[in-house]
Amino acid sequence: MIAEKGYGLIGFSVADRGQLLASLTFAAEIKKNFGDPIKVLIGGNFFARVARRWSEPHPFHNFIDYIILMEGENAIVELADVLKNGGDLNRVSNLCYVDRDRLRFTEIRSVDINAAPFPDFTGFSLDRYFLPALVLPTYTSRSCSWNRVKRFGTSYFTFIDESMTPGIVKKMADVIVHRQMNIRWYGEARLLPGFTDEVLNKAWQSGARLFQFGLESYNQRVMYLINKGIKEKDVLLILKRCLKSGIAFHLFCFVGFPTETREDAARTLSFTHEIIRKADDEYGNPYCTKGIGTFGLEMGTPIYENPQAFGITLKAPGMERTWV
Repeated sequence: MIAEKGYGLIGFSVADRGQLLASLTFAAEIKKNFGDPIKVLIGGNFFARVARRWSEPHPFHNFIDYIILMEGENAIVELADVLKNGGDLNRVSNLCYVDRDRLRFTEIRSVDINAAPFPDFTGFSLDRYFLPALVLPTYTSRSCSWNRVKRFGTSYFTFIDESMTPGIVKKMADVIVHRQMNIRWYGEARLLPGFTDEVLNKAWQSGARLFQFGLESYNQRVMYLINKGIKEKDVLLILKRCLKSGIAFHLFCFVGFPTETREDAARTLSFTHEIIRKADDEYGNPYCTKGIGTFGLEMGTPIYENPQAFGITLKAPGMERTWV
């Protein structure tokens, strides 16, 4: 299909390490089969964190031509224009590339979110996703998405902001209810006391059916170390408010944070198990879930920058690990 379409630029977005191997494999295969005529571009949160630490070309550059750091809406258009019409790559914002065996970084420029358009899914085979109904991703902060309901024939949305605040949820819900829109949506939010009964009831009326919360740990000491900005005493109250309004939740948690004890971890597991049981047995909501992972040290995080404060020592990676 790549050869048939005549693509000149193919991009990948890598949000975290879990998407890295697949993206690099595709990139390597593209270069292997099509060579230099097709340029490979990569971006996303993962590369925004790690690429800026490089001082020389990385092995990834064997099959990646360009890396976009931070926001890419403008940078991709600028890069495509230079590749098509010629020009200086240095005028492309947020770009990392290799020139004469030297690693180059261009100016970092932010995107005006008020001018950023809603994602355009024209040309995508939207009927090929393994979903019972089409669910489109968007940001609460990126222009008006409601006209797309009719254009793409869906009433289902996921808001992919990393953390929806109670204020944002309230404002958005007010607009949806006022316009009498028949949609369903879910998003990620913080466990903040601003999620009152009023806010959550209005969210339900607007079509909210699920919130994903980053609980991480149900232990105030560990919460403080993680610097989540949430309090243990608020967690149960907010989750019960969700259930009273009819909104389900998914809880992201992990174990193994430095200084966390076995008892701390067991308390998190016990709490999440019990609140999910109550959701089904007492509130009739069988859609609440949890995800329990293990702590992984990421570049650019406070614990990576100041490991001594968390009682850990960073070991220099062996040659087999220098690729990240």
